Amino acid sequence: MVHLLRNIHSPLQLALLFGLAMGCSSSDHGAEKTRPPQRTKNKGSDAKSAQRANSGQSTDNLELLLRPHSQWSRTLGAHRYRAKATVTQSSAGKEKKTVVVEADVLVDEKGNYSGAKNTSSQFGQEVIWVDGWLYVRRRHSRFLRRRPKGAEAKKKLNQLAGALPAYLKLLRPHIELNSSSSFIRRASPLKATGTSTLAHRWRRSIRLQAVEGGVKFDASSRIPLNTKLKASWDHLLPQAGDHDNGLPPIVTDGRRGQMVIDFEQSITLLKDPPQISAPVAEDVLYNARRQRLEVERQMLLGERKIPKNWRKVPKIPPKDETRGP
Repeated sequence: MVHLLRNIHSPLQLALLFGLAMGCSSSDHGAEKTRPPQRTKNKGSDAKSAQRANSGQSTDNLELLLRPHSQWSRTLGAHRYRAKATVTQSSAGKEKKTVVVEADVLVDEKGNYSGAKNTSSQFGQEVIWVDGWLYVRRRHSRFLRRRPKGAEAKKKLNQLAGALPAYLKLLRPHIELNSSSSFIRRASPLKATGTSTLAHRWRRSIRLQAVEGGVKFDASSRIPLNTKLKASWDHLLPQAGDHDNGLPPIVTDGRRGQMVIDFEQSITLLKDPPQISAPVAEDVLYNARRQRLEVERQMLLGERKIPKNWRKVPKIPPKDETRGP
């Protein structure tokens, strides 16, 4: 996948935002059982903050939109999450590029879920969490089954449904929600935070041009049921990037580019809970070596491109029967 992104070169920046579903949320949102006892006080503080938000005392409803989906999932019960983002990147002397990201997740009343997230024609991830087993696969691959490590099941859910928090973290210094839950430009942009690393330093250069859209909250729980966000800005272009989350890993080269994002997501409560089940046995690989060999088979057949730095699985030498045991 790294090779695929390197072939894209500068349009990589337009995926700056993606997914960051894939890594936009941390394991801090994992199971409370693993948290040290001394953090109990903070949990109480978080509960008070949630109560203030539900009672309308919160001064920044963007905080609600930044929460990981696993927190909403506890309250929602059986539901369906759907999202689509169209991101267009352009710069002087370069061809305009567009990437489309779509996500669709079903969650039952027990917390089991089945979801997929696809980025244009290049990347795809599908995850099933059921009966204590985690099934994960990339597009064109089989599922790999394993027991989750710590809060991995929640982390995977937050990756599938994590586009909105990722986009808002990017634009939060420049936008806010007004009293009618519409996105508006801040009168004075805030200082961008979390930009000390080279990978994020370009965020300091964002100059918002326009923003529109809004949020429909559930009246009682304040869960964002429908969200639309369209924004455009210019920023310094990174030199290159090869992370499948779309984050540029190195410093800018000084040129500026334009980016437009058109995002929409919805959460629908389901009266009839979905039936989440494990994939059929033929679609599951039970060890990493077999998965690696499957990827090499696809490369041999031309179903995948071969990365420059790809190393084949070493062949197991045949047993020399003439030498005896």
